[in-house]
Amino acid sequence: MPPKVQSNSFRNIVLFFSVTVLIFIVLTSLLVLPRAELVISTTPEQQSTTLNITLSQNLPPNLQTTFWQKEENIKQTFPITDKSIKKLDFSEGSIKITNTSNTDQVLVANTRFLTSNEILFRLNKRVIVPKQGKITVQASSDKKGPSNNIKKNTKLSIPGLSASRQIQIFGETISDFTGGITYTGKLSQTDVNLARKKLTDELKEKIELNYLAELIKTTVSEKEIGSINTPTILTNIDIIEELNDTQTDTEIEKFEIEIKALATGISFNHKNLEEYLRNKIINNLPEGENMQQIANININLINIDFSNKRAEIKAQINFATLIEDSQRLLETYNLTGLTPEELEDFFTKTPTLELRSIKLSPFWVKRIPSNLSQIKIKITK
Repeated sequence: MPPKVQSNSFRNIVLFFSVTVLIFIVLTSLLVLPRAELVISTTPEQQSTTLNITLSQNLPPNLQTTFWQKEENIKQTFPITDKSIKKLDFSEGSIKITNTSNTDQVLVANTRFLTSNEILFRLNKRVIVPKQGKITVQASSDKKGPSNNIKKNTKLSIPGLSASRQIQIFGETISDFTGGITYTGKLSQTDVNLARKKLTDELKEKIELNYLAELIKTTVSEKEIGSINTPTILTNIDIIEELNDTQTDTEIEKFEIEIKALATGISFNHKNLEEYLRNKIINNLPEGENMQQIANININLINIDFSNKRAEIKAQINFATLIEDSQRLLETYNLTGLTPEELEDFFTKTPTLELRSIKLSPFWVKRIPSNLSQIKIKITK
């Protein structure tokens, strides 16, 4: 019988010790281990990346890449940029001639027109002014110089007619007469280079628009025209021949330049390229960070090899991502050791995050724990 009492006492001691240890562990966990609970809302973060991509007729798949070439000519007249040489010239403008008589009036070329202050102009070519009618003609000043520049609505007489006839037939300027002074300069290589670039850009645009029109006519439905499904066209221009009617360092007002160029281009499905780029970006995003949308894509042609049907393009992509995983957020932003005030300041300066609430425990904890496992984050939208 005594041994049985001793056994019960031992079990009671073990039970008491076990309960005491358990209570100690629980109290230690509650009072010693600091914890932080944060509620955070996230907004998309704008990002940008650049990707270089090799295109061929079959790769990447589904882009429907097409390679093409076309020769084209373009010719245009350009003014020179540095007109530092001043010259006197004839003033030119338009005159309205009125005939109030009952007979037509013939006016030969160089017929004189005179202002009230005796500035003389001459008719450029022979005309007939109908009876009870009006016509518009072109005229030039008799002398060179800025004193012959007159304003619109200036009254003009025709001194070659009889006095009575001058009352019936007269003129009036319907535009300012200008050109009494002209400025010329010497053609520079810079003028030629600027003209060549402008012609090349215009030729590139013309060829791309014409090719797109043909492509749309054969492959794109009316609903897709103007949409993101319209094919993207990239072109490289190589000048084959250039003709310039004036040598550099020649004194002129304007010059003519003509170029013959070979355009080598590619076209591909823009929508499918965007999907391809989206997938490449998503595959490289850290775990817990999700792609929201692509804002825009800027694509440039780096080089093109028509014979081997290969091209290199550079795509600048602007897109938005959103962190939706608490572990990813903790790894991205170092929040450990911050006080509530410092934490609020941090979130104020981080536009993609908003701190909704913070709870530190036990009551004596004043900073975010340094151990990430003791930080609990709930993400809301």
